[in-house]
Amino acid sequence: MKSRLFGMAAMLIVAVLAAGFASAIPVSLDEVKVDGTELSTTGVNRLDVVRGDKIDVRIELSSPVDLDNVEVEAAIFGYEYNDRQRMSDTSHTFDLEANVTYVRKLSLTVPIKVDEDDYQLRIRVSDRNGISIQQDYSLKIDVPRHGLEIKDVVLSPETKIKAGRTLTAKVRIKNVGEKDEEGIRVKVAIPALGVSESDYIDELDYDDAKTSEELWLEIPRTAAAGTYTVQTTVEFDEGYESVSWESTITVVEAEEARSQTEGPQTVIGVGAQRQDVTAGESGVIFPLTITNNGAEAKSYTIAVNGADQWASVAVNPANTAVLQPGEAKAFYIYVSANEDAAEGEHMFSAVVSSGAQTLKEITFSANVVAGSSGWDNVAKGLEVGLIVLVVLIVIIGLIIGFNKLKGDEDEDLGDAGQTYY
Repeated sequence: MKSRLFGMAAMLIVAVLAAGFASAIPVSLDEVKVDGTELSTTGVNRLDVVRGDKIDVRIELSSPVDLDNVEVEAAIFGYEYNDRQRMSDTSHTFDLEANVTYVRKLSLTVPIKVDEDDYQLRIRVSDRNGISIQQDYSLKIDVPRHGLEIKDVVLSPETKIKAGRTLTAKVRIKNVGEKDEEGIRVKVAIPALGVSESDYIDELDYDDAKTSEELWLEIPRTAAAGTYTVQTTVEFDEGYESVSWESTITVVEAEEARSQTEGPQTVIGVGAQRQDVTAGESGVIFPLTITNNGAEAKSYTIAVNGADQWASVAVNPANTAVLQPGEAKAFYIYVSANEDAAEGEHMFSAVVSSGAQTLKEITFSANVVAGSSGWDNVAKGLEVGLIVLVVLIVIIGLIIGFNKLKGDEDEDLGDAGQTYY
């Protein structure tokens, strides 16, 4: 029993001696400010900070002696998820020279999930061997008047998509402010590809959460393979405030996009390039087709050259058209030779262009033949008139003969009498 008491007394003596050797470091916290407001350990007022904000802490300290390997820490404890989102910041290790004031600036982010309550901001100064000193300052963590949090952005597909396919996105939003929110605008965009889509959530009550409707983003078929940033922005409080979220999506080049890139972007098909046309009479049609094999809509123009002196020319349905990707369209060049056009071959061309680029120049040939003379037209008219006259005489004769035959039959019936019922 005496031996046990002696052992315990020895341990107590060792502890007291150790405490004597490890004394508190001689440091004075001369001033502590949060966002420019000086804090006091003796004041009755608490400083109000808003959750979700970043707070800047400015600390002035000094020592009457030289100190090596000193660190300054600012921390707030009591947050449920402090092991995941720690509310603390620590300075880099530094040395203090006696009777010199040092300033260290630290920053803490107050998570949006922190409960609205009273907390202590603890400022601690430590070195390698001494006992740290600590000062506590009262804080009130408050709820913002207007505040939204993006809880999640769900992409489908989640990580990888083929060029030319459609990416869908759903945005989960929670109201973490004091006020109900109305007219919330949700926008999802891939800036590098120039695509975006927006939707509205009409109303979101305090401490409630909602998921947006599906937003559809069509990935261009010509999009290069790679990883792209998907930016989600939620605007609220009449559009004056916003929160954002970034995701990534990997685009895989589509086979059809590759073939379109490697193949011809425009295909021009031409029908008959030589035809006979009669001077002074109805003309002929030279057809051609244009197919847009590119990945974007294109505007095409057809200009006819070299026919103004001997013919009238028109392009139907129009000489300009906008074709969507994969679309084909037929054009008809109508050529009517003038009455005084010289007989023989006449050459003209059609130039197909897109914007300032000439795609193709096509050469056509119209063989002008003489039209009928004036006397030929008269003779042809008389011939047609004679044929019509003969047909009329035959029809009149048939009518007269039929009427005569009918009259004879009526006389026979009159002789036989009539039957009554």
